[in-house]
Amino acid sequence: MLEKKNNSRPWALTFWLAVTLAVAGIIFWYSMFRPPGIGGFRINDKIAHALAYAALAFSICAAVASLRPALSSVNLLLPAIGIAMLYGISIEFIQPLFDRNCSVWDMLADLLGGGAGWGVWIGAGALAAQVGIRRRM
Repeated sequence: MLEKKNNSRPWALTFWLAVTLAVAGIIFWYSMFRPPGIGGFRINDKIAHALAYAALAFSICAAVASLRPALSSVNLLLPAIGIAMLYGISIEFIQPLFDRNCSVWDMLADLLGGGAGWGVWIGAGALAAQVGIRRRM
């Protein structure tokens, strides 16, 4: 009989996967159907890309860390930025089908945003350690 792993927070992976999918869905929707900006508030396109992909990379870090808690923050770099970039590149190549432009500059903003999301993950972990909070997933 297979033993079930003792995971003190089994909901964490499900939660962060749901957040990651929600962020990816919002990115897809706004990339295909909406101009940059929310409501009447306009935002620079590249800043919007960077913020969106920072959120995506952060949620990927959280999901992967909840699956593999012993993984170091440095080892989260490849999944976080890699998955975010593959998603961003895919969207850029699909956009012409929706009368949108494919842009290398958008891809660069996605990469920088992915790196920022990973950096925020590291910063949040360092801050938590500084104040004595152990990150648990």
